[in-house]
Amino acid sequence: MQSLRNFKLPRIKKYLWWVGSFLILFTVIGFILLPPLLKLILIKKLSENLHRQVTIQRIRINPYTLTLDIQGLFIKERNQTDNFFYLEKAFVNLASLSLIKRAVILEELFIQKPYLKIVRQKDSSYNFSDLIEKPIPKTEKKTGG
Repeated sequence: MQSLRNFKLPRIKKYLWWVGSFLILFTVIGFILLPPLLKLILIKKLSENLHRQVTIQRIRINPYTLTLDIQGLFIKERNQTDNFFYLEKAFVNLASLSLIKRAVILEELFIQKPYLKIVRQKDSSYNFSDLIEKPIPKTEKKTGG
């Protein structure tokens, strides 16, 4: 019984408190705070870069299984209300090895009901032509001589 008294209970309580606090914080950030923040960032960045209205119905993240579930991704035609691209659901499952190797390693990717509208316009361009980057003309350097 004497050996149990020498056992440092406060030190174990301190470690348990830190581990418990970390797990609670990790859970709250991963499940509650990160999905709406990621949704806002994705909508803003995609809209800016594609010059189209982008909406996402819902994003779910599971930080413990490293999964991302996006539902209802809509990208509208430029300056129109018609859908250019639609995705009912996208599910991404990262491998745990991604954390160790610091790389994106997909274990599973599932895409449900994708829709893409391609239209050839009267000027022989397409409704996505504005998304294709035009080559930047190279300026020739004049050499003095």
